[in-house]
Amino acid sequence: MPDQPPVTITDPHSPGGEGEVLAAGAERRLPRLPRRVVVPVVIAALVVSAGALGVDRLLDHRAEARRAAAAFAVADTVHVSVGLREGGVWAAHPTEAADPGEEVPPASRLPELPRVGRLVVPLELTDDGGDLTEVRDVQVTGTGVNAEVDLSPLYARTPGGTTPLDVSAWFSCVDVAAGRFPVLRSALLVLVPVSGKEHRVVLPLESTPQLAREACLLPDPDALPEVLVEEQHGRLLAFVSTVPRARTPLEVLSVHSQGFALRLAGGPPHRADVVPPGSGVAFDVRARVTSCAAALGGTGRVTFLLAEGERRFRVVATDEPSGSYARSGSAYLRRLAVRACG
Repeated sequence: MPDQPPVTITDPHSPGGEGEVLAAGAERRLPRLPRRVVVPVVIAALVVSAGALGVDRLLDHRAEARRAAAAFAVADTVHVSVGLREGGVWAAHPTEAADPGEEVPPASRLPELPRVGRLVVPLELTDDGGDLTEVRDVQVTGTGVNAEVDLSPLYARTPGGTTPLDVSAWFSCVDVAAGRFPVLRSALLVLVPVSGKEHRVVLPLESTPQLAREACLLPDPDALPEVLVEEQHGRLLAFVSTVPRARTPLEVLSVHSQGFALRLAGGPPHRADVVPPGSGVAFDVRARVTSCAAALGGTGRVTFLLAEGERRFRVVATDEPSGSYARSGSAYLRRLAVRACG
């Protein structure tokens, strides 16, 4: 085939110069941009591309961090709650009841005063249905106490179960006798869930001088003996109890009621005026009207004068009946006055 003739293209608006000649099969060269234009454009494109890639990676990193934080929160959940059992802190001490058939128990029969006392902190741990949380340590904080705990009862814990745990707090009874009492402040538990992170749980505690005295078998210096007078089946009875944990017997010095002469009968063998330490005794009361005016105008209440060693007590007897089979002691005396003076 004959070669095709060349075609000349001329721009009529061009100020001059030759036109561009296109021939069949000839390559057309694109115009070249200046370097000062190309380089910034390339750099901008790279920056945009890198920025887009960095945003994607940042979003992926944040999503992964959220997933890791959620997983750690689940693993770091403590699945056990801690509290005190009903009744709270209690005093532990040896006990030995006095024989009510004895007049006054000899000193050898009374419990020996301990050198140290013990308060028990009755904790209660309740596990929910999740993973078991390790109980790494249990402490009791306070003043003048030394805590001791055996964690072995916790080995058999089960999800959803409740486990008792007693913590013993020891202290000096010599200090208590001198008026220096131990103080419990808190129970501190170190709990470790699946995450392995330690959590400290603090449970506030309370203790009283009365608990310390009880643990050391020491009586309360402010306590009073108790007396109840009532009628049972036509008999007037008096129930006299010593101060709790008393170390010496209680002696009945006198019994008074306005317009009556009263005396005690019965009681421990051979003594109708002594209550053994740490016990209570029921006495028969013999009553006789000595003044009709005073007896009829009085209340019938009975007053006891008691002695415990060097201490003296004046106690007005309780007059409330102790059961359906009993009646008021003061009512008995008023009826006696009406019969004797009517």
